[in-house]
Amino acid sequence: NDYQCGSGECIPLANLCDKQWQCKDGSDEAECVRLFNGSLSINGLVQFRIENNWYIACADYWSEQISNEVCLLLGLGNMNTSSVMLSTGNGPFVKITKAANQSLILTPSKQCLSNLV
Repeated sequence: NDYQCGSGECIPLANLCDKQWQCKDGSDEAECVRLFNGSLSINGLVQFRIENNWYIACADYWSEQISNEVCLLLGLGNMNTSSVMLSTGNGPFVKITKAANQSLILTPSKQCLSNLV
C-alpha cells in the first residue's frame, strides 16, 4: 500500500511520520499527531501516527515540557491547560520520553505501564 502525497507522488506507508520528508511538499509528515475523542477541537486523547497506525500517547512522567511540545505539534501554541487521564487499557500506545536535545522519543508499546495518558 502507498500514500499519495499532496504533491502527487506516492510513497510506501512505512515512510509516513518517520520524521523525514519523502514527499516534495512534506505532506507525509504533516498529520502525525491529533486529538482523538474530544468534545472540542482542543481536547481529547493525544495520538501519534507511526507508519499507518495511530497510537495513544503515554508517559511515565508527563511533564510540562512534554505538554508544551505536544501542543506545539498540534498547532495550539504553548500549553494552556493539560491533564493526565487514567488509561482504560485499550491501546496500542506510544510511550513518550524526552531526548537529551529535548525532542520527543516515541516508542510503540502494547501497554501503558503507568496507565497515564
